[in-house]
Amino acid sequence: MDASTDHSLSGHSSIGHGSTGHGSTGPSSTGHRSTGDEGVAPTPPPADRRALTDVLHAVGHLLLAAAYVGVVFVLVPARSPWIRAGAVLAAAVALTTAVGLLRGGQRGRRWACIGALLELAFCALVIALLIASAAYLHGIYGGIGEAGVAIALVAAALAVELLGLLPALTLTHLRRQARPLRISAARAGRR
Repeated sequence: MDASTDHSLSGHSSIGHGSTGHGSTGPSSTGHRSTGDEGVAPTPPPADRRALTDVLHAVGHLLLAAAYVGVVFVLVPARSPWIRAGAVLAAAVALTTAVGLLRGGQRGRRWACIGALLELAFCALVIALLIASAAYLHGIYGGIGEAGVAIALVAAALAVELLGLLPALTLTHLRRQARPLRISAARAGRR
């Protein structure tokens, strides 16, 4: 086969400058080698992207842990020991998730997965308590408690974004990261 036949089979045209194909020098967004004249930085290899994503998720969980402690102890000081204990426990779980992501390996992914699941459970608990308080305010105070109900429901909606989004994204990331491992293990088992 000559070069023009090879280009037509791979779906690339040999017409024009800067087309992808044989003899080019740098990677393009399609994963094929390009002429390098696009001015685009080369895409990092998948292992580097995974490590970078792990670090970004870990930093997010560290910030989330700091937010739990900062809100309950500094910004809006809670007097109840139950609320303080819950904030410390939630911060410890977020720290566990961050350490698991930074540690890597199978055990680190397991820690991160368990931590993210516990964070989602904490998010669900906070939302359930906010909705219960909204129902209580509406039942006890009727029309007067409607403003409290609106505030509690807005807080519940914000809790989904502030408390549940990062753990959900982390679980999605860990699931995608584990998928190639399962595929390669299945292929190794067939041999």
